[in-house]
Amino acid sequence: MHRRGFLALTGSALTAVALQAIVADTPRLAAVARGRHGLDEQVVTDLERLAELRRGMDDQLGGGALHDALTSDLRLVTQLLSNTSYPEGLGNRLYAVAAELARLAGWCCHDAGAQGAAQRHWLVALRAAEQAQDRALGAHVLTVMGVQAAAVGNLRESITLYNSAKHIAGTSLGATQRAVIAGVSAGAYARSGDARETAAQADETFTYLEQSRPENDPPWIVYWGTKAQLSGDAGAAFLHLGDPTKAVPHLRTAVDNLPPSCVRDRAHRRIRLATAQLRTGDADHALATAHEATDIASRLSSGKVRDILGDFCREATGTLGNPAAAALVDHARTTVKL
Repeated sequence: MHRRGFLALTGSALTAVALQAIVADTPRLAAVARGRHGLDEQVVTDLERLAELRRGMDDQLGGGALHDALTSDLRLVTQLLSNTSYPEGLGNRLYAVAAELARLAGWCCHDAGAQGAAQRHWLVALRAAEQAQDRALGAHVLTVMGVQAAAVGNLRESITLYNSAKHIAGTSLGATQRAVIAGVSAGAYARSGDARETAAQADETFTYLEQSRPENDPPWIVYWGTKAQLSGDAGAAFLHLGDPTKAVPHLRTAVDNLPPSCVRDRAHRRIRLATAQLRTGDADHALATAHEATDIASRLSSGKVRDILGDFCREATGTLGNPAAAALVDHARTTVKL
């Protein structure tokens, strides 16, 4: 198969230091990008590893820190897609890498509050997933688009995107991915005030989780389809629904089981847990949890985490109005620059 056209993205050039740190065999990779050699399997394997590493770095550093690196990565991949020839199997894998890098770049923009830029990246990701002939990956892109829609209040659009993700993927959708879609769907229904469907989607999340076989799943869904992540989604859904008592145990499960590498999620889920604790009258634990979240958030460049921490500080101040709440606000302002 000869090279296929691909939508090139602007971005700073990928530095030699980044390539040496992330991708093996830099001279050969650079030569392939310039069209000197044909694309071989090791280059594609290296780039798949790069995408997996970027996925973890996003959670460890926050979207604000990673966006420029991802656009550089995408530029490199588009050069390979445009300047080399490759058999269909390798081409599909390379387009899948492009789709995941574009999805991550969009997620970084969403994390930083740049919602229009996030959508543009995700449209590129959808195109690349289609070229890769990977319906499940395309469904994953639609799912994150639904998360964004719910976050900005477009709840009907969010639910439509989730349903579309299930429809286009069809039988390629495994139990883990179905669990992820059910988990975020619970959040959209909760924000719309639909208690019955929220509970149904939360139950479906854990039913599918019991059926999941992570060893058979692609890494981009295994990362999100863990008990910790899905418990966090369920807890956030019940919190949005106005049922903090039901939210607390789910959020506690998330906080207790997220690995240290999930820095942003550890901060995010703690803030949600603190909010649920505050709303159930457990002020002391709420403030202690929020202080923990603030310390974790100090290591991130995440507008999303900063915003929800600010929301919690305002709610705690309005609800408690005591020196302990004021101390938290001072801590957050000093540490996270609210």
